[in-house]
Amino acid sequence: MRRRNVTAFGNVQLSGLLTNAAMRYPAHRCNDESEGMEDNRNTGVVLGGYGLIGAACVRELRQVGFDVVGVGRSKATAWRVLRDIEWRILDLAQASVDDLKRAVGGAHVIVNAAGALQDGLKDDVAAIHESMITRLAIALHGGATRVIQISAAGVRFDSSTEFFRSKARGDALLMASELDWVLLRPTLVLAREAYGGTSLLRASAAMPFTGFDVFPDSRERQSCRCAREDRPAIAAALHRDHGAG
Repeated sequence: MRRRNVTAFGNVQLSGLLTNAAMRYPAHRCNDESEGMEDNRNTGVVLGGYGLIGAACVRELRQVGFDVVGVGRSKATAWRVLRDIEWRILDLAQASVDDLKRAVGGAHVIVNAAGALQDGLKDDVAAIHESMITRLAIALHGGATRVIQISAAGVRFDSSTEFFRSKARGDALLMASELDWVLLRPTLVLAREAYGGTSLLRASAAMPFTGFDVFPDSRERQSCRCAREDRPAIAAALHRDHGAG
């Protein structure tokens, strides 16, 4: 199986590949559970489709001509963010192999934008970043579906946070699999929608005549990107002939 690895990206724009991504993507489905889907349209499934990056992925796939299915655990949130696509409601962290087969049934490409920043009452970072990847690889075994993994720049096994460590372990599991994968590692992503990390940055930027460290223990400068800047890279990853970069 061919594999591609697109690592951390900055401001490189790959918009010239948008049209080709939709027109040249080969019609391979991940399994036979594709009844009711038109054979002449490519289908993309976005795991975590109503999140900050997931919603941008949904919009980009639609922009380049894909039928898009979103997967997430909250029906109410899914409908509030993106009402006009099909949703398959599933807690990915707890999903079995059979659950995942049904969730991604009929997909030509799968974008994994599911994730959690930290453990909590509803979130388990190891379960969503690692265990789910293992089960997804089993669910897709033997197919030709491309998996686009949305990771994060700077992830390492020895990172200071479990978010980065679990992301690194999940990436390693995907790269060791026999799947056709692309790994995207964007820097800190900002968008109109506000979540915990971006809300904190916005609040700190709005404080007049005040300077304080949002990441006081960080040894690296934080680089930010707008979510719409990531969309061309996602489109490029759909292109079968796009190599590492």
